[in-house]
Amino acid sequence: MYVALGAICMITEDQKEIVKFLMCPKTYGDNVDKVDMFETHYYTVFIAGDYAYKLKSAVKYPYLDYSTKKKRRMACAREITINKETVPNFYVGVESVVRTKDGSLSLGGKGEELDSLLVMKRFEKNNLFNKLAEDGKLDRDSMYDLAETVSNYYDHSGAVTDRFGSGTLCGILVENDAILHRFIPRVFDVEDVTALSEASFRYFDKVSSLLEERRKKGRVRRGHGDLNFNNISMVDGKPILMNAIEFNDNLVFVDILYDLAFLLMDMESLGLKRLVSIMFNHYMDYAKDLGGLPVLPLFMATRAAIKAHINAQMWQMQKNPADAAELRNNARKFLKLALSYLEPKKPILVATSGFSGSGKSRMSREVAPYLGEAPGAVILRTDVLRKRIKGVLPNVKLSSDSYTEELDKQTYDLLFEETKKALKAGYTVIADGIFAREKDRNGIEQVAKDAGVPFYGFLMEAPLEVMAERVETRKRNPSDATVKVLEQQIKKDVGSITWNRIDTSGERSETINKVRKILGV
Repeated sequence: MYVALGAICMITEDQKEIVKFLMCPKTYGDNVDKVDMFETHYYTVFIAGDYAYKLKSAVKYPYLDYSTKKKRRMACAREITINKETVPNFYVGVESVVRTKDGSLSLGGKGEELDSLLVMKRFEKNNLFNKLAEDGKLDRDSMYDLAETVSNYYDHSGAVTDRFGSGTLCGILVENDAILHRFIPRVFDVEDVTALSEASFRYFDKVSSLLEERRKKGRVRRGHGDLNFNNISMVDGKPILMNAIEFNDNLVFVDILYDLAFLLMDMESLGLKRLVSIMFNHYMDYAKDLGGLPVLPLFMATRAAIKAHINAQMWQMQKNPADAAELRNNARKFLKLALSYLEPKKPILVATSGFSGSGKSRMSREVAPYLGEAPGAVILRTDVLRKRIKGVLPNVKLSSDSYTEELDKQTYDLLFEETKKALKAGYTVIADGIFAREKDRNGIEQVAKDAGVPFYGFLMEAPLEVMAERVETRKRNPSDATVKVLEQQIKKDVGSITWNRIDTSGERSETINKVRKILGV
């Protein structure tokens, strides 16, 4: 018998007995003395011994159907098929929960099959990215790893041209609006829902043709579908993407920036402004997808709206008053977040210059989260663009004979073009390069004038010994500069520089605050 919940979610079976059974350490043998559990609105995971057991919830949503045990078993098998390509040694198989002749429950064995479990190798609950974020254990390196993992995930997904066009996104916007309206006024204010709907469709009208263009050019691929910190775990020091959606192809064959937008939005909602900026910019260095920037705010707003109504649905199902209040507050928070993404912002152009080791890239990284559209300013580094021209990834070192006057010209020309593209999309840009030649400084200033945006130029300076030490000790940096290269740089006549001069040899926080004060952020 189906139990309707607001005509949105239906609970089709009572799984309380199974949950109680799976929470008991004895279920898993004598070597297990503790079971950890965490749950979402459509599955629960039990971590016991060397394995984790995932129970699909007996629910039916408009976009998901786990209404029968047969469908849940098929979903378990399909999830293994989909996820084993990216984490081949993580998924073990499917196990049954059965009722034996004496009426007790058992993992496997003979008896009446009650439900199915997806069995995975154990992962520590504390190594899920949401917990690592909560404990302050995520840093720049982990964001670099995550960005490269996600970029590689999409690179290995085949492109499709018959899914996720403008009509698909329009349908999602219509559905979001309809579901959000069902929770007025119990959860949402009518003014907020109306404002979001109007802003979303205005934005959609501006980018609908770009959506079609991206579909035709192969930017629609099989994504993850549920890419958030609950579904990313640190395993052997590297992030792995877990729980890719298997139950609805319409949720996974999407524009890859729409898939990524869920992760960016999730990180924003957790207050991780610095980390999301680092991850986003490093991802863009690999993905080379600045052409998609105009659609990103709408994608993030749409993802936040979905989270808003999912929390509202969970609120309606929750019987515990405290938990219900938290879910209601979360739903309202995500709706406000969705609105914030569609608020127009005035972009600016910032240029950070200086010799190798001067601190210009560090400054760019630390200031970017506070500038412009979420997830912060777009950082365009000449070190990365030079390697793009040469057809190699940012982490590949170039030989010294690759650094020619012609390549320098091509690099700065590309910097100007990419900057124009990002500014036109409404994003603030930080152009990061040596800018040793006056014509390059004039060139980036002209880009700002042509775009009609404010320009701020900074020259980062430090004593030679400080810059040399930084060059020698830095890690995971796309720059190929050595101390010998630095010594050659400082001999150059750079001409007259009118940009703001910043001494970076002091305390990092003081230096960053100087720049932020000039920028007014």
